This record gives sequence, C-alpha cells and structure tokens, in this order.
Amino acid sequence: MTQRTYQHRPEYAAPPGYVLQDHIEAKGLTPAEFARQHSLTEELVADVIKGSAPIDRDLAALFGREFSLGADVWLRMESRYRRELAEEAANRATRQQSRSQPTTIIIDRKEIIRFFDEKPPWAIKHATAVVAVMGEDLAAAAFQHCLLNNGASKVTVRTETVGPGGRKGPRLDRWIEVDWDTEPQMILFQTEIKNLSAHSTGAKALKLRANKQEVNEYKHERWTNQWDTREKALTWAGAAKVLVPMKPPKGTEARCVLPLLIYWTPIAPGPGHEHQDRVHGGHLFTIPNPKVGFKFERSPNSVPMRTFPDLWVFSVSSYLRSLDDDDVALEMPTAAARLHALQYLTRVLDQ
Repeated sequence: MTQRTYQHRPEYAAPPGYVLQDHIEAKGLTPAEFARQHSLTEELVADVIKGSAPIDRDLAALFGREFSLGADVWLRMESRYRRELAEEAANRATRQQSRSQPTTIIIDRKEIIRFFDEKPPWAIKHATAVVAVMGEDLAAAAFQHCLLNNGASKVTVRTETVGPGGRKGPRLDRWIEVDWDTEPQMILFQTEIKNLSAHSTGAKALKLRANKQEVNEYKHERWTNQWDTREKALTWAGAAKVLVPMKPPKGTEARCVLPLLIYWTPIAPGPGHEHQDRVHGGHLFTIPNPKVGFKFERSPNSVPMRTFPDLWVFSVSSYLRSLDDDDVALEMPTAAARLHALQYLTRVLDQ
C-alpha cells in the first residue's frame, strides 16, 4: 500500500476537505462522480472540499466506509479545523482592534493620586474594579514614562507570559525591555506589579498635598514593611517571587535580565539602608545582592533560584507626585481596550 502524505500548511487553517479530495482522486474519481455515486449533490461535496460545509456524522460515517480513515478521524479533523478557524478570526479581530483603536490614555494625575493615596469615601467601593481595569497597565506605563524622561531611548512593554518555562512555578506580570544609549546591551526586566495603595488592608492614607517630610516618612515606613534589612530579603512572598529567574521570550535571550518590582504606593529605603537611586527623586532605586528570603510550597528543586546583582524598585505614586502637568499621556493598550469594550457594550442614560 502506498503511503500518502499531506502538505503542512501552518499559515492558515486547512479544511479536512483537502484530505477528502486526495482520497477521492486516489480512487480515480472526480468529486462530481463521487457525489453521484453516493447520492450527494455536487455542490455539497465541493463545499466540503473547500471547507465551507462541515463534515457531519452522516458524512463522516460515509467517508469512514469508503476510505482508510475511520469516521472518528474525520470528525476530529473537522473539529480541529473549526477551532482553528475560530482562533484565526479572533486573532484577526485583535490585530484589527490594535490597529484601529488608540492605546494612549490621558490620566488626571492629581485625581489618580487622590483616588489611590487619599482613599476618599466615594472611591472605596470602586478601588478593586479600577485596579482590575487599569492597575497593571498604569504601573507599567508610568515606569515607561519615567525612563523615557530619564535617558532611555526605547522602552517596550512586552505581552509575552512571564514564567519560569514550565507549567509549575510562579508567574509575574510583564516583560519590560529597556534600551539605554549609555549601556552596552538592552535590559530585560522581569516585572512584578503590586497595586499596594491606601485601599490595601491596614494601609494609611497620604494626602496629595503632604509635605516632603510626611511623604518621606510614609515611604520609609512602607519599605520597612516590605524589606528585611538583616536578611537582605523581601518579606512578602507575593513580591519576592520576582527574584525567581524567568525564561525570557524568544529573541531576547542575549538581554541582561533583572528583577523589577513596581509598587503603586510611595516607597523608598530610609537613611542608612543600602540602596542606589537610579533617577532624581528616588522614584526608581536598586537594592544590591537581594536574597530569596522565603520558601515555596513546592520542592526547591522544581523552582530555580539564584541571586541577581540588583533588585530594581519603582514607585508609581512617587513618580506622579514629581510631575508638573495635571494631564499625563500614558501608553496603556490593555486598559484602553477594556475601556473601548465598556463603551461598546454599555451606555449611561441621563436622568
């Protein structure tokens, strides 16, 4: 028996009709002749071959009797083809959306700070929802904005999953690729975003108009709650997972990978704490030789550990407080898409 092979078509979903046509021709028949032999319309067989008509159970049973592939095989091919068509349609829609919809959001800097730092009564019931819509995007975009205003020539927030390379192990929130003209190679930050704010359990409020001393005291208290000075380790496992090495996206393996923690809350080490400010104002700082100071529930052998040369830490609130403009333009594609979806799905009626 001659073994038949079929061309792989990775660029698009291939209908099982291609396989059907090969089998029909192997019998020395045309599709029209095959249709007449089995009391089918020529249009139906032609549409199955093109993929515009599905292979149902009756057709699968017929093809199973006539050819070497069983009915279940024909049904699986049909199911896979329809699934691939749906995925292609979703991908096209996503690409079209990204081309047609703006991704820049103008935030009201002062009101954003009041919302998260002052915790006004009206905001309490909305904090969780607002964080869900824009929290991570706001944090990554503020970091991008800060670096572009402080010597970076290019900052790219990537969309790939941030994980250790297998099904097990912790996951982080973003890959952020940074090109500094003064550095010999790009830096790839494996980034964990923590939306700690005045809305967090046990947190204190901080007024927008707080003076410098009040802000600094608040920052130092926050950092003391996050960092064990004696152990040189983060105290919260949810933040400390940033020190687990992640598998870089394809094409970025040559980058220098460093851990980055982005907090909403104003946060910074106090006097005498070993650190280095990376931008004026202390919104971005590094801690040398951080240690993984917590235990995973899984065996340590299943999660790789190593010490990074530096832990980078950025405060969104601290950076926004340093700006002069009330309106700040930030690249927030995920948040923009969610806001567009809400606009499409709903409208508010005037009373």
